[in-house]
Amino acid sequence: MSKTNELLLQILFRNYDEEVSRNELIDNKNSQMIVLTGTMLTLQSTLFTTGLLNKFVYAKIILSPFKFWIFNLFVSSLIVSVVSMVLFIFAFKFVGTFKQAPQAIYVKNSYTKKNNYSKIIDDLFMRLPETIEKNKKIMKRKVKIGNIGFAFVIFDIILIVSLVSLLIQCFI
Repeated sequence: MSKTNELLLQILFRNYDEEVSRNELIDNKNSQMIVLTGTMLTLQSTLFTTGLLNKFVYAKIILSPFKFWIFNLFVSSLIVSVVSMVLFIFAFKFVGTFKQAPQAIYVKNSYTKKNNYSKIIDDLFMRLPETIEKNKKIMKRKVKIGNIGFAFVIFDIILIVSLVSLLIQCFI
């Protein structure tokens, strides 16, 4: 193999390794957002149902017009939390399988068929760029879905702040 081909192959493998690292980073961020939205959902459902809603709304301490908005904000917030969590789970788990190059079966078959060095290198030059591009498309979809989920988290935070503000207004 020439020095040029060796250099190009090293560049391709480095590029592939960088894409693997990016994919791991995207998956880590999505899993962290799953934990965050799960925590938010748990806190919302626990605090608001047992604490605020039971003691104040159902005990008729808050006037009727406020009850309607408090209840709607609360339910909307729960729905938005669930939607954002589902989006992050989908981005983390179900978008696509990250491709591997070279695959173990290819290495085994090359050994079994006793492929020569140049044939293996030629195959790698053909397969690696295609694999890298497929993986980039998978990561792009993960990021797109994750960004939508993040927008839902921001909207959920706005709903929660609105709910808390309304509850504070009721008692001032």
